[in-house]
Amino acid sequence: MVAFYIRLSRLDDDLDEHKRQSNSVTNQRRLLQDYFAEAPDLRTEDTEEFIDDGWSGMDFQRPAFQRMLALIKKRTVTTVLVKDFSRFGRNYVECADYLEKLFPFLGTRFISVLDRYDSGRTAEAWQMQAGSVAQGGTECRKCPLRAEVPLEGREAQLRKYPLRVEVAAKNIVNSYYSQDLSRKITSTFDVKRENGVFFFNAPFGYRKDPELRGTVLIDPEAAEIVRHIFALACAGRKPGEIAKQLNRENVPTKAAYNQAHRITGKSTSLETSVYAAWTGAKVSSVLKNEVYMGTYVAQRSRRAAAGAKKAVAVTDARRIPNNHPAIVSKTVFDKAQAIFTQANRKKPEDRSYPLRSKVFCGTCGYAMAYREALYEECSFYCAHTIQTGNHVGCPTEHFPERLLNARVFAQLKQWMLTLEAACGSAEAAERKRREGLLLLGEEAEGLQADLTERQATKVSLYERYREGKLEKDTYLAQKHKLTAEQTSIRAELDRVHQREARLRALRNRRKPELDDLMEQVALFQGEAKLTCVMAQAFVERVTVYDKWHIEISWKGETLVEAALAENSSVKT
Repeated sequence: MVAFYIRLSRLDDDLDEHKRQSNSVTNQRRLLQDYFAEAPDLRTEDTEEFIDDGWSGMDFQRPAFQRMLALIKKRTVTTVLVKDFSRFGRNYVECADYLEKLFPFLGTRFISVLDRYDSGRTAEAWQMQAGSVAQGGTECRKCPLRAEVPLEGREAQLRKYPLRVEVAAKNIVNSYYSQDLSRKITSTFDVKRENGVFFFNAPFGYRKDPELRGTVLIDPEAAEIVRHIFALACAGRKPGEIAKQLNRENVPTKAAYNQAHRITGKSTSLETSVYAAWTGAKVSSVLKNEVYMGTYVAQRSRRAAAGAKKAVAVTDARRIPNNHPAIVSKTVFDKAQAIFTQANRKKPEDRSYPLRSKVFCGTCGYAMAYREALYEECSFYCAHTIQTGNHVGCPTEHFPERLLNARVFAQLKQWMLTLEAACGSAEAAERKRREGLLLLGEEAEGLQADLTERQATKVSLYERYREGKLEKDTYLAQKHKLTAEQTSIRAELDRVHQREARLRALRNRRKPELDDLMEQVALFQGEAKLTCVMAQAFVERVTVYDKWHIEISWKGETLVEAALAENSSVKT
């Protein structure tokens, strides 16, 4: 299989219009398809696209790239096709590992179209270059040779310097380009932060000034909600109590307010439950935000390096007081902070348990809380009603962890059997596909032979007609008959080729992913109870409606269902 790998970085939005168009997903796809169509040694292969849209080239933990890499390791993908080296990645060290170590070891062919690099044709390319030098060329572009090298010594040096010299040079340039671009963008943001400029979304309670870019104005309606929260805090109310009060008064949450007023922001995208309500955590995020007393905090965290995922806290973040209009005074803000003195005590260490962060309430959709007890049984319960004061029909009882683990484990055993059946179905479908391809290949050969035979007969008829051994009317009638037969055979041959193409498109469609799941099954065959590793490997989500109604979503569930149905759908 040939993998079309396409990547577009978020930073590409900062490039000029011409580069942005050339780097677009559509243009990359068209370039790769055109190259594939003109490559005679690739046209018979199956293809699949792997697209990472909005991912940095410095980070190789991209979802589509990792999915492609898994298929490469399974030997399903044998050729990787990219627009240029920068689309593959901009981290020089990791690029070199893939291109010089992993891909050659796995026998994977790598083609960069615009760089005119093809790892499967390296030796041939060097022979062509050596031939051009032997004929009197003055300089070779594919290696670090200069005109001052004697002609008789260049052919030997061409063998000495492999193509990877140019590849490495381009990867180094791409790596430094990405780091330089990241530094430039970061420095631009730093300058804006130093000047107290709001270059992203305005905080809740504010709106962007339409006339003066980078500044904010107070949003009167949202600001009243913020002042109400601070007033309740100054009255001695704790965040949980404030949340219940806001919910009783039907005060919209930040996300609900932004959605109603069509304001884009992080809070809007994070709120997914239909029963959105204020919680203690949401109230605390308002009370601790210094922006409401007019102070601009330049930066709270920073990426460790270009392309890095983790951020490190900035301990000496610059604060700019009186940067913008304040919603509450500093006196009110400082008074409200007193409610957090008890929250600063040391929290107990979190215990790891199998269904951690996987149990959700079937009514409100929020994650269920975990109650850990020393002398009683640990349990799960829905804290939505307790935290918000909204009675929306959530279950009020506690669900013992032991019983919930037992029910999940019992269904997991059945799920493992289903996985085995799905894997067997995928293998059967693959066997049927291969058998079908063999039969279709034989049929195509037979049709091609019939086509060749009729063409030979037409040539023989013409020769007999030229020699005067056949009348013209007889010749034309027989020729017309043979032409009609050839047309019919070609139509049937096209239908056979179409059926072949459909079967080739099904090759190893789900088998590698199912094999990965089956490898996990083999590891846990002897387990007697649910463990953290098992839950992490197989359980996607446990939805609890009541003690009689519990639904479990498994990882790879859609894949398994499709594999079970695919065996019957494979037809030749």
